[in-house]
Amino acid sequence: MIENVLESRKHPEQAFKVCLGILNLGKKYSTERLNKVCGQANRFGTCSLKRIENMLKVDLEEERHPKLELVASIAAHENIRGNQYYN
Repeated sequence: MIENVLESRKHPEQAFKVCLGILNLGKKYSTERLNKVCGQANRFGTCSLKRIENMLKVDLEEERHPKLELVASIAAHENIRGNQYYN
């Protein structure tokens, strides 16, 4: 993550401030969580301190893939016209 931040900024001073901010997040949150979130951020292609902090706030360090459940919005009954009606 730090390498990505350093490469993404034109001015080294800006990159150092962001890097220090990311490293300081390890004091507020655990380093394990910070490493996981930084890995996620690398996969997403972001190196923003604010986004990393927001990911930590909402517990996005674990990859979650909820199963999508398809729910019919209208229950099938005799008054519903099918696609044949509109042909």
